[in-house]
Amino acid sequence: MCGISGFVDYSKQLDADVIRTMLSEQHHRGPDSEGTKSFLKDRYSVSLHHNRLAIIDLTVGGHQPMSFGKYHIVFNGEIYNYKAIQSELSSKYTFTSGSDTEVILKAFKEWGKNCVTRFRGMFSIIIFDEENETLHIWRDRLGVKPLYYYWDENLFVFASELKTITSHPRVKPIEDQYAVYDFFQLGYVPDSNSIYSNIHKVQPSEYLNINLTTKRLHREKYWDLPTESLNISDEQEVLRQLESELEDSIRLRLVSDVPVGLFLSGGVDSSLLASMVQKKIGKDISTFTIEFADKEFNEGEAAKAISKHLGTKHHSYLCTEQDLLNFIENKYFTHFDEPFGDASALPTYMVSKMAKQHVKVVLSGDGGDEVFCGYSKYFYLHKIFNLNSVLRHSLRLSTQLLSENVVSSLNDRLPFGLKESNFKYKYIKLKNSMKHVDSIQSAFHAASMTNSTAYLQQIFRNMGDAPRNFKHSSDSQNLLFKMMNTDLVNYLPGDILTKVDRATMANGLEAREPLLDHKLIEFSRNISPTLIYKNSSGKYLLKKILEKYIPTNLFDRPKSGFSIPLDSWLKDKFKNEIYDLVQSQHFKTNPLFNHKRINIELDNYFKGSSNTMNFVWYLYVYLRWSRSV
Repeated sequence: MCGISGFVDYSKQLDADVIRTMLSEQHHRGPDSEGTKSFLKDRYSVSLHHNRLAIIDLTVGGHQPMSFGKYHIVFNGEIYNYKAIQSELSSKYTFTSGSDTEVILKAFKEWGKNCVTRFRGMFSIIIFDEENETLHIWRDRLGVKPLYYYWDENLFVFASELKTITSHPRVKPIEDQYAVYDFFQLGYVPDSNSIYSNIHKVQPSEYLNINLTTKRLHREKYWDLPTESLNISDEQEVLRQLESELEDSIRLRLVSDVPVGLFLSGGVDSSLLASMVQKKIGKDISTFTIEFADKEFNEGEAAKAISKHLGTKHHSYLCTEQDLLNFIENKYFTHFDEPFGDASALPTYMVSKMAKQHVKVVLSGDGGDEVFCGYSKYFYLHKIFNLNSVLRHSLRLSTQLLSENVVSSLNDRLPFGLKESNFKYKYIKLKNSMKHVDSIQSAFHAASMTNSTAYLQQIFRNMGDAPRNFKHSSDSQNLLFKMMNTDLVNYLPGDILTKVDRATMANGLEAREPLLDHKLIEFSRNISPTLIYKNSSGKYLLKKILEKYIPTNLFDRPKSGFSIPLDSWLKDKFKNEIYDLVQSQHFKTNPLFNHKRINIELDNYFKGSSNTMNFVWYLYVYLRWSRSV
């Protein structure tokens, strides 16, 4: 795990200060060592840079950039099955290190661009083929590891993080108004582009090839979400195969030359991983969680109970309000190079900071919701779109009449164990999705947006319909899989994986996601949907496996996630700063926004007459981001 960067420059410059700055911008991603390799060719120069976080082969044998003949590589991530690939190649090639980087190089020599189909892992890979004057680029299938690039025909710049590209003096970033619209709707910039129109993201499961002689860029996908066959319906057989696939995925991700820990929230996904590591595989593991003094936001007690039952070495940190506010003030906008509105990034950063004091690698339960049906929007849309049209329209009318304040008040009266977190804002999404009861695609789109198009059309001038970069999974025939697959190509890489990568790597910590192994996902799409969602229970199969290791009462509780008291912060801590930012000349001259409407919305929110917390938070994030760049 590391940070990679570099450039191809047709003006043949190899400025040492530029290279040093690019390395410095990503030092946090690889604090153990750094390396560079440069080439001056007849028509261009090439520079490859690497910040190393040493995980496998801690010796200089794993140092990058690495070369094999005329092939030169920089690589971020892990190839978990590298030993099996090395064994396959060993009759033909000699290996001089214990590094997966060397395996990639020799696999490329043997199989060319299709070598990637043999890799199980998370990765961004750049190989410069010096002899054929070609740059080969791959990103992993689900988009766990990031890779940005800038290309203007005379300069190609790539990096793990956006700020490293913008640090190059000849890159002049241009803010993309459509990406701004997308951010305000979704809370993140979709993975199909970046906040800048002239800087792009290599897509998950994408291969790029640049012929450096002709300057031709070719792109193709080497993997796609499988079309589900839905042919395995025997529950016991599914559970047996699924547990075997999970064990295989976890074992691969425990391969490391440094200690491995685990983020334990007390939810189904992380509890299942902890259970299988500790009980099934028999490896003692350290677990990490964040606690909050406010009971409404605290998952620490649940995590402690599960840790005690399993016998893990548990570490918890009581996160204070001041800890989180300090992170927002000093580091949030440094490490998230684009506007990023998922506030759970704040506690994710804090738990990563704590874990780094004990381990270099953590397992994380990300992907369980998208792969095994964990989000409430899947449940209610599945039920609604199995009703006839008359009932759907009746339900639509009911939700429009019943206000979110009333529903939220009823939720607040429930016992703590039954109370749903952030229920008011989940109900607002339900109301918005119910305006589209004749189209599942539109309803799901609305359920996935934090701020509706109709609302934001008042905020922006000439916005039109957005987000323009939201991908829909059209190949799925089953409604549940259609929704999950849509999140796998949008929300997962754009929000969840971005959050985890930046929060962990800001602390020099590697996160691995066993639930996102592509073999596991391929198997899951062969399972009958009647088992994926059964007895009105999402993640039914994961829960059934977990019951073998942990009593149900320890994990069967409402989903909460890493929540923080955002509403009270905005109204107390950030109110004056928000008004100051909105009144700044920098923002008042921004032509995208309807400034009069924004002032009205802020006044209504701070008076308590509107439920627009998420919009106000996104506005604050955008204003602070735009001030920082």
